[in-house]
Amino acid sequence: MLVRDDVVTGSRPEALEDLQLLSAMGVTRVISVDGAKPNLDWAKQAGVEYVHIPTGYNGLSETQQLAIARALRDGTKDGGKIYLHCHHGKHRSAAATACALISLGEMTPLQGEEYLKTAGTAAGYTGLWRSVAQATPVPQAKIDALPANAGMPGGEKLLSMVMSDIENAMDSLKYSQAANWGTPADHPDLIPLAEAGRLKDMLEASGQHKAALAKGAEYAKLLVANLRDADQMEQLLERKAPNTELNEQLKLLDASCKACHVIYRDRDAY
Repeated sequence: MLVRDDVVTGSRPEALEDLQLLSAMGVTRVISVDGAKPNLDWAKQAGVEYVHIPTGYNGLSETQQLAIARALRDGTKDGGKIYLHCHHGKHRSAAATACALISLGEMTPLQGEEYLKTAGTAAGYTGLWRSVAQATPVPQAKIDALPANAGMPGGEKLLSMVMSDIENAMDSLKYSQAANWGTPADHPDLIPLAEAGRLKDMLEASGQHKAALAKGAEYAKLLVANLRDADQMEQLLERKAPNTELNEQLKLLDASCKACHVIYRDRDAY
């Protein structure tokens, strides 16, 4: 879907040929807000740059909005075109594009909501609609304060972005729970076991982030509890445990996450 002459949104490229077609159209940077990792080999062969800033169906954090705004702004500076995608091309990518353009002062929230309607964003994703409705123009200096390489291979990733990714994985598990611990019909990309493994891996990696290490022993203790519960969640899914056990473990995992949020996230300490 054409948003402006140099910004197009759509669904996830499924083959090398898709990226080659985008490159032939003048696309030089692809921004993914999908949870799945992009195929960087395909991107290299197609001659396009990939920026990966995964977002959830529950909405976009301020840091995510600013990072996407910077990636979009910087990617079109020298005449290049942007292709911004999620999985389906209707929900997360539309909200991410609208929030980025509002942050850059190129769209109003009302125009953003109209864009979501045109894109076909489901009304049930209230968090996405709320993010667009509450987005505001941001001073360029605030956007410039984010790392220029955020979301790029080998680039710096803020702890707040890591935590947003973790929350996205938690949301995916909750969607799967609502589908009796299967793959939801409207989210064919969500596989419960894969999401649990992704969650555990991200929690483990987050503990090595320099900002996390600086928080000290109490933070490390809470993270150990998170990891323990995430590991147990993965094990239960792997052995196809009864739904009652899965439900109980997700409740424990959610509680251990919230125990950390009360001290750190809810005080804006990320």
